[in-house]
Amino acid sequence: MIANNEEFLLDGPLVGTIGDRDGESFLFDNRGEASSEGGSEFSGITVRSEGVVVKNNARDIGFSGPDQSVEVSGDRVTIRVPPLVFNPTFAVRFVGGPFNNQSVAEKGYQATALAIVWASNNAADIPIQSYDQLTLGGAAIALDVGSTVSAGGTFTPGSPLSEAATGAGASVRLHSAISSVTKSAKPNWHYRIHFGNSLSEVLDESGVKGLSNSQLQGSRIGTLAFAASAGTYKWISYPVSYGLADPDTKFIDAVTNLNVPMNDPIVISITNAFGHTADYYAYRSVNKINGALSVRVD
Repeated sequence: MIANNEEFLLDGPLVGTIGDRDGESFLFDNRGEASSEGGSEFSGITVRSEGVVVKNNARDIGFSGPDQSVEVSGDRVTIRVPPLVFNPTFAVRFVGGPFNNQSVAEKGYQATALAIVWASNNAADIPIQSYDQLTLGGAAIALDVGSTVSAGGTFTPGSPLSEAATGAGASVRLHSAISSVTKSAKPNWHYRIHFGNSLSEVLDESGVKGLSNSQLQGSRIGTLAFAASAGTYKWISYPVSYGLADPDTKFIDAVTNLNVPMNDPIVISITNAFGHTADYYAYRSVNKINGALSVRVD
């Protein structure tokens, strides 16, 4: 996009200067003059080649960009320039440890540092000029040495951060030349879902944690891929807080869309690697299933 009073390339060395005309259309004729879409002449735009005003053929003027458009009619070209919008990105990620550079950690994990980062959606035309009101969990914080106005940086707390300590997450107000916006984001802590094949008809905590697959999820919903394994049951275990799933209707073969019959779950108390304890449902397929299978849990 083009900011007010900034230069932009039309084609190679051709340069134009825009006045306060964002959001309007500009017409360039073959004399290098410009007028608004309504036809009235104005002096807000000049076309130069290496500093010298030239008489350009409109059909030789090229312009590209995701939000601009060019229309050529006869010896005139219309370049539409939309208004600039300041909408920077904002993210919070863990620094170091098993969840480095990720925004999701396992329940019970305590973070030693967080990356609190942002970026302008158009750094060339709308750079971030300053920021303030930076908070985490509702409390004001300061980023570590080395952070920048344009990109943020790292926050290292005096003691490791728990899920409760981060509260609603981080928030910051970012300022540009055209507007200011407040952005918020939070790191997340999820439970680990366990699934896999087992010869056993009953599993305890050790058996559930020993299943071959596990992944962090924010709910029970998702598709789980099981490898082929002769003479084994399919087991799925997730925290009770994710809700009871009907064993007759909520476990679906992702290929055939047929139900995969499961037994009523047993409840097992599981303590994870970070010392967090929660009750888990553990479902076992009614039948032994030899082949590979993808199960969609609804």
